[in-house]
Amino acid sequence: MRNTKLNRDLEGAIKQWVSDSGVTFDYAVTLTSPDTYRDRQDASRKVRYFLNRLNRELLRHRYKRLGECVAIFPTIESKNRKMHVHAAIRCPVGISVGAFKSAIRECWKAAHEGVDFAIVDIRPMHSIDWIGYICKETAIGNIDAIDIANISWGNRSTANIAANA
Repeated sequence: MRNTKLNRDLEGAIKQWVSDSGVTFDYAVTLTSPDTYRDRQDASRKVRYFLNRLNRELLRHRYKRLGECVAIFPTIESKNRKMHVHAAIRCPVGISVGAFKSAIRECWKAAHEGVDFAIVDIRPMHSIDWIGYICKETAIGNIDAIDIANISWGNRSTANIAANA
């Protein structure tokens, strides 16, 4: 049985944590995978592969030498071992919106060996409510839906975030 008050409190705490990060996410992204995965860790590795490609494509030397990366808050939903990623993401400074969206599409496709039916939906993010929506699996007790390993505020890893909490 779900404890709705506890779930609302958890959703509120997650929104507050993301808000306190100081990152203004400007895009709501949904990435649908044509692949099946053994488990959530396998899916998280695919997200990591996508993010590494995206960071190299968009930030080049700023990623490799300076440790800068795309700010992202991802969650993974799965049904029947099919993966579906929701994320709040920020377009890096100095990158055009067109180049940003194109890089997301190309890097997600490349993460799936060029398969054309790796679906990408990118929309402007107008409010922090998107964070509540993408964390909806926490409402049924699935806290693992939040892809903690791939959260980034732009140049700090979640390890640094946890150490500074």
